Amino acid sequence: MIIPLSSAETKVDLAGGKGAALAKLIRSQVPVPSGFLVGIDVYATYLAENGIAPRLPAMLAGIAPDDLSELEAASRRIRSEFSSSRLSDEAVRAIGIGYCELRELIACDEPPLVAVRSSATCEDGPELSFAGQYETYLNVQGEAELLEAVVKCWSSLWTSRAISYRLRNGVSHDGLSIAVVVQQMVQADVSGVLFTANPLTGRRSEMVIDATRGNGDDYVSGQSNPERYIIDRVSRRTLAVDGVTCGEPLLDEERIERLRIWAERIEEIGRLPQDIEWSFAGDQISILQARPITSLFPLPDVAGASPTTWISVAAIQGLSAPLTPLGRDVCVKLANSFIRSLFGTRGSDTQHGEMASPDVLDQAGERLWVNLDTLARTCPLGRFDQYVEDLLGRVTVPSGESLSERLRSVVTYLRTSPAEEFPSLLLAFVRMITPAAISLRLLAKLCGDQALALETTRSLAGNVTVEMDLALWNVAQTIATNREARHVFAEESAEEIAQRYIERTLPSDGQAALARFLDLYGMRCVGEIDVGQSRWREDPTQIIRSIKSYLSLPPEAAPDIQVEYGKRAAVVAEEQIVASVGKQSCGWLKQRLARAAARRVRLLMGARETPKFAFVQLLGVGRAALRDIGVECVAAGYLQSSDDVVFLHLDELEMLASELAADEEAGRGSRRNTGNRTFGAVSRDWNRLVAERRNVYRREQRRRRIPRVLVSDGRTFYDNVAAEESNGHGLRGVPVSPGVVEGKVRIVLDPRDCDISVGEILVCPGTDPAWTPMFMVASGLVTEVGGVMAHGSVVARECGIPAVVGVRDATTRLQNGQQVRIDGTTGTIMILEGDAAREQVAVVL
Repeated sequence: MIIPLSSAETKVDLAGGKGAALAKLIRSQVPVPSGFLVGIDVYATYLAENGIAPRLPAMLAGIAPDDLSELEAASRRIRSEFSSSRLSDEAVRAIGIGYCELRELIACDEPPLVAVRSSATCEDGPELSFAGQYETYLNVQGEAELLEAVVKCWSSLWTSRAISYRLRNGVSHDGLSIAVVVQQMVQADVSGVLFTANPLTGRRSEMVIDATRGNGDDYVSGQSNPERYIIDRVSRRTLAVDGVTCGEPLLDEERIERLRIWAERIEEIGRLPQDIEWSFAGDQISILQARPITSLFPLPDVAGASPTTWISVAAIQGLSAPLTPLGRDVCVKLANSFIRSLFGTRGSDTQHGEMASPDVLDQAGERLWVNLDTLARTCPLGRFDQYVEDLLGRVTVPSGESLSERLRSVVTYLRTSPAEEFPSLLLAFVRMITPAAISLRLLAKLCGDQALALETTRSLAGNVTVEMDLALWNVAQTIATNREARHVFAEESAEEIAQRYIERTLPSDGQAALARFLDLYGMRCVGEIDVGQSRWREDPTQIIRSIKSYLSLPPEAAPDIQVEYGKRAAVVAEEQIVASVGKQSCGWLKQRLARAAARRVRLLMGARETPKFAFVQLLGVGRAALRDIGVECVAAGYLQSSDDVVFLHLDELEMLASELAADEEAGRGSRRNTGNRTFGAVSRDWNRLVAERRNVYRREQRRRRIPRVLVSDGRTFYDNVAAEESNGHGLRGVPVSPGVVEGKVRIVLDPRDCDISVGEILVCPGTDPAWTPMFMVASGLVTEVGGVMAHGSVVARECGIPAVVGVRDATTRLQNGQQVRIDGTTGTIMILEGDAAREQVAVVL
């Protein structure tokens, strides 16, 4: 029941996060006040003996994280259960013994003053700190006060703020537990918090110290302002001191240096930047708590860490979600091959990620980052390979007879085929898109109107993404002309229709039309560059949502009509440009240049989507084979879920194949216990490994803001330079598709579980081709990332919908149902609220 704070047994599952962290510091000779732990088992026994545990689910059922009244009511109900329940005699005796032993340890003549602190199992981890969610009681004296404080700490697991915090961060209430730390009370003259990295800028080269008088009660409660010291970790100089109101600063250079030394030692122990609570009582320094700083975005783990800048692949691709380990590996393999082809340098493979040499791609936060410094040093004057004829027709996945042989073949395929084939196609694409881009810039320069030049890119021929959306429109038309199929799509949910398609029970016309579409485009999905993502052919729910939206389109808004309108609009724009430049000096020459440039744009720019489309087809082949293998690995007892394979790296899949081969050779053929197996000198518990990576992946899925740029000193830059307030009623971003439209906001974070109504303005973090069926229904587009040549921008122009990208925090600053006006020519987004706002909008525009 009672554990000494210095015990080697103080692990998280016995002592909670805070207790385990303090125990580790004590064992590392860090000056932590003496104390003991009331273990998690005591809490569990208390719940069981008083019958609280069975009643918790009903008291928490159906509560939303932002429903303050319900949260408060549930918290009061649960905490009243604690206050009216009774500690067992055994628990009372054990806590009393621990208190007496602490008194003897610190040689106190009377019952000592102690701090009683909560230590939950889900607290102070690298993912979530739960800072300030649970309660601490200071200056507790005597056994009766101590027992009361212990129960209050237990019940603080169920404060309204803690319940809400867990709900918001996807942490289950099930299985939660809490220990209590009891420590000698430090009567501090100065106390505070030290961050081993600057929490505001992210700089790892700076420490920030907040200091306040006494034990810091007023500081914690927000009733007083601390003194703030910023320390340069390299020079050890104090860079700034703020908040000193009168007299001398609370910390002199000697105390600052002692804090710095201990902070660096604690960071070394924790292996991450730390948030440290400290105090001084005269000359005695005490460390009261240390936990990782969870607000910092992780940096790529690059040995030698010379000054480096990275740009987010997520910002380039419009994909904010994390990538699975296997998905990252395949993308890095692709980069290796491309670098070899383009720059003539040799790619080198390293374990778990196989980073491209010379480190053009790095990993951080389960995402990929482009090393700008490496690119700047590498001159892009390499050789260009010949275009690969009939690329997809000759690429297949070798099939073996056994499960191990098939798994090894698919791994080999993912290592080689996309990486070998894609660069040649990409280089051919560069030869087409470069003159197209130059021609577009020339048009804009000749006429002095970027928006007018962009009009010439409407409804380009050969854009495979627009062709895909038109093919989906044809599916909708087939369904619309079949009475039975039309009834099914009108009356049943997208999920029900998807299940009927998989079971082949849709009306025959609808089943056949959808099957033809998925045969051609079923390898696409949200986040499609990640081979770990489920494809449309595996779950067509998103596509069916789009078909249901298409069926509600008015005739004049039909996508094929809009495409034809776009073609005519592009011709008109071309003639306008030619006419305008004809009035300039040397007009006859400029007219010929403008017409040639416009036609080159329309001839070549449609290839913008082709390389990625081909790459995704290659991935689709590997994904299909890997999914079948995953099913068999589950049946054989090696994995628990068919998609577990995507949470393994390529080298680990090869190791799994070797384990399968060893079992097959031995005649076992399966491993039903799913435990550890030793292969050579390596022991792997695949299920444990996959579970850990799933947890990291889910944590990163919850991350709402992804930096556009990282710097190796820790600084992070989130905002686009154009992302600024235009005025009190609107936002500003980068204009990428001309036109002005008014409509209601529809915020979509994931198109797989949300649809959009005709005429709404789509507001989302970013887009890839899987989003574009929504473009045919939306009246406008707003994204948080992107640029003029980003995928979403190109398709928005082709669809003829106004678009503004690079709008900072658009999905949180705008709200569902708001009436807005977006101007894809100026990049402004105006919120229309009443006559006054409308008048101001008119003036601004």
